[in-house]
Amino acid sequence: MDAFELLADGTRADVLRALAAHQRDHPRDPTLSFSALRESAGVGDSGNFNYHLGKLEGRFVRNAEDGYALTPRGVRLAALAVAGFEDPEFGDPEPLGSDCPACGEPLAVAYEEGMVAVACSSDHVFPRSFMRPPGADREPDDLARVASLLGRQTAERVAAGVCPVCDGSVDVAPRDLGTEVVTVTYTGTCADCGTPVSVPPEFVAATVPAVVAFWYDRGVDVADTPVWALPLWDAATTEQDGDEVVVTLSCAGDRLALTFDGSASVVAVDGPKQSRSWVVAGFGRTTFTLSCSLSRGMTERVLLLGGGGREHAIAEALAPDCELYAAAGNRNPGVAGLADGFSELDTTDSDAVVDHAEEIDATLVVVGPEAPLAAGVVDALEDAGIYAFGPKQADARIETDKPFQRQFMADHDVPGQAEFAAFEDSAAAADYVESVDGHVAVKPAGLTGGKGVRVTGDQVSKTEAADYVREGGHDEWVVEERLEGVEVTVQALVANGEVRVTPVAHDHGRAYEGDEGPNTGGMGSVAGPGKLLPFVTEADYAAAVDTIEAVVEGLEDYRGVLYGQFMLTAEGPKVVEFNARFGDPEAMNTLPAMETPLLDVLVAARDGDTLPELSFSETATVCKYVVPEGYPTNPEGGTRIAVDEDGVGDARLFYASVDEREDGLYTTTSRSYAVVGTGDTLAAANAAADAALGDLPEGLRARRDVGSEALLQERIDKIAGLRED
Repeated sequence: MDAFELLADGTRADVLRALAAHQRDHPRDPTLSFSALRESAGVGDSGNFNYHLGKLEGRFVRNAEDGYALTPRGVRLAALAVAGFEDPEFGDPEPLGSDCPACGEPLAVAYEEGMVAVACSSDHVFPRSFMRPPGADREPDDLARVASLLGRQTAERVAAGVCPVCDGSVDVAPRDLGTEVVTVTYTGTCADCGTPVSVPPEFVAATVPAVVAFWYDRGVDVADTPVWALPLWDAATTEQDGDEVVVTLSCAGDRLALTFDGSASVVAVDGPKQSRSWVVAGFGRTTFTLSCSLSRGMTERVLLLGGGGREHAIAEALAPDCELYAAAGNRNPGVAGLADGFSELDTTDSDAVVDHAEEIDATLVVVGPEAPLAAGVVDALEDAGIYAFGPKQADARIETDKPFQRQFMADHDVPGQAEFAAFEDSAAAADYVESVDGHVAVKPAGLTGGKGVRVTGDQVSKTEAADYVREGGHDEWVVEERLEGVEVTVQALVANGEVRVTPVAHDHGRAYEGDEGPNTGGMGSVAGPGKLLPFVTEADYAAAVDTIEAVVEGLEDYRGVLYGQFMLTAEGPKVVEFNARFGDPEAMNTLPAMETPLLDVLVAARDGDTLPELSFSETATVCKYVVPEGYPTNPEGGTRIAVDEDGVGDARLFYASVDEREDGLYTTTSRSYAVVGTGDTLAAANAAADAALGDLPEGLRARRDVGSEALLQERIDKIAGLRED
């Protein structure tokens, strides 16, 4: 059902107008109760109201606990209703001054109450063009400027291969290339709705590299030739020096100079860099990939999902190079402070994530935690045409389904396998634990936040482990041989069949100093300097990388981060587990030391380009987490805390599972924040982290021995003892 059909009945239009008006007047409380909505819409017949509300509910109207509100798609449809587009002839809208890309009929625009809608007389409505322009109560004489912008945006979407009628895919190709002034008409047919689509040249902004490529291809002298650049550039000039051409773009005081050689390849870039890939298709035979960009409208718009310490580290890595938006179930002040926009939402709700990504026009999404991966959020985003850096639900089972993980390793001869047995019945698993020779590790099949493993002969007896299995509330279990050694982590960025590995990190999973107490999500971690640690050999690292590459070879469509946790045993590294995302806390060691811009990796992954090689500083890092008292078994959440951001000195501060409210910062029942010390040596990094911790307030604690010389020596001695035997 298209927009006109949905609005054909006045009741639905009245409902949308009522919700739009309420949302405009009450942006902090956009919901209306059933009775208030019916009253505002002026519908007397409750049966008729129920029927039409049902037609809108879900895709256009969401039913929240406290009432009804518009979804992002509903906002766009409400823009039509507010602008009076129920009638395809649409009354009094003003001419846009150009033709519909779908059919060639004149386009018209209506602007009312802060909303804009564009349509033609043949019922073609442009869903991406509805917007609430920045600034309140724009004057009518701004209409022409807004209308021109909307028309250009619509045409550029078609040129990018997106149908303006249904948002489907259009295979467009350029034609009619001019000579004196470069003009392009894009033509194609929507694969989803069959609409023939074309974009007239007055709405196509040819990029400068495309222009230069076109001219070079035809031997045109480009000296002092005016260039039609992207609309957001104020000016563009060209100069020719022998076989080289310099194209200079200016915008709001910024300047970017691109130097092209005789084959139309970029050989130099001079200007403020944001270290991201700007991929520009050149007409004819040439395609350019520039590793720079700047200024308005030319950066990536990235949506980051998650509100933990890992996500704060990811946000810090991305924020300088892109327009960053973030969404999480808690308001992490570190993430929110770095982001251009922050929203609180359930990141496992695929529909909500897709709606939000569409609302902000995200060019790519980064999934931080594992729960959205398990929920299939990446699949939903891909279905909506939005690239997400993270594995799809099926591939994420390498983390989320432990029986699958072990069976996958067996089926694909992945090195580092441990002996295991999988069970679909807890009673059978418990009986096996009690009867099997040797000590074992018992693991629930699904996600447990790093807290679900019990190891006999270390944490618990076999009887205690069997009781844990029987009473744990899980049906499926994996029982593995107990691995003796020291655990380490190697993480990799993966896309398009390529693997880029990061240095070794070492997590401290036990709750208390001296490696005592239950398992946690990680109390701290160490890394560097360089890619190894004092107890890790080059052979260990190479074996871990071989294992990761074998997994990627078996999961040929895998993309995202692949985290391998290994036990360094007497026989070499064996797999403890895989994760389908950055480790937390290990991301806080890896990302601050990574010199390659993370955004470059993400854009190359999305665009199918070769992933850049990763470079890292020769820096040691020590991360120490601060957690609520009682964590992880009986944590005390909801405590108001004050964090002295200026008191951490040269260390970094990463907020984790805290919630920023109007009256202050509150703990949750998980880890609160981390400090990361850096230095030329682990000893120097540890000293910086210790100084940053300072005296913790009542109700918070940390493992101060993480990164200590004594604990490091204990690891060295343990590996040496194992391998001497």
